[in-house]
Amino acid sequence: MDGAAGRGAYRCGCGWRAHALDQKPAVRRCSFGDCRTVAVTPEPLRFCADHEKAAASKLGPLAGALEVELYLNSSASTRYRRFGDAIHRPAKISRHRPVVYYMQRVDGGLIKIGTSTRLRERSRELDAKVLAAEPGSKPEEGRRHRQFERLHDHDEWFRPGDDLMAHVAEVVERYGRPVLI
Repeated sequence: MDGAAGRGAYRCGCGWRAHALDQKPAVRRCSFGDCRTVAVTPEPLRFCADHEKAAASKLGPLAGALEVELYLNSSASTRYRRFGDAIHRPAKISRHRPVVYYMQRVDGGLIKIGTSTRLRERSRELDAKVLAAEPGSKPEEGRRHRQFERLHDHDEWFRPGDDLMAHVAEVVERYGRPVLI
């Protein structure tokens, strides 16, 4: 230390000159818009606490939830509590988390209430239009079947009654129109 390499520097056995042992690392600033508040997210992303959620909602559809999760270093429950549905799976992946879907036959007839992790493929298989989708798997699908059992026609197909159509509208309002990837 403080030898021929200069103050605060040293040379290792190979002769490489290293500096900045006593220097503090530069303060990382938020890179969201014009904000220059101290960043709280790990490298390479630099966002302050105020812009972390906005950045996740913009980066989620582009980079995918899995990549954003790595940078935000938080558990699934923390992410959901903090970001809600702002982070979505990347568009390249055809499988997604299980959803309870509401599909109507092309002729405008019966509505199928089912569950799938491949909504686009399921829509093609049934030759039906996806009206709505909500997070859930078999137990949630069973609850929906019991909820609308008075409209049951056969298998998982239901008549489009007022209460079913109102529920479909609520699902669309809450979760948005399903995007078929």
